Amino acid sequence: MSGVYEKLMLLGFKKSVVNTGKGIVERLEQRFGTRNLSALPKEKMKLIREKLSKTPFVAELKCEDK
Repeated sequence: MSGVYEKLMLLGFKKSVVNTGKGIVERLEQRFGTRNLSALPKEKMKLIREKLSKTPFVAELKCEDK
């Protein structure tokens, strides 16, 4: 019986955390405006490209191409 009770409590806790997260995002969007998700992947790809271009292996390949 305690195992069933534990699972129910865990499910309730998970649902509570999810709803709290949604509420926080909703309040932030009300205060600061909706977030632009299309810009995030572009920025991340730019950072990844910059980091990769600084690695020695990529620098070596660039030298061979020239």
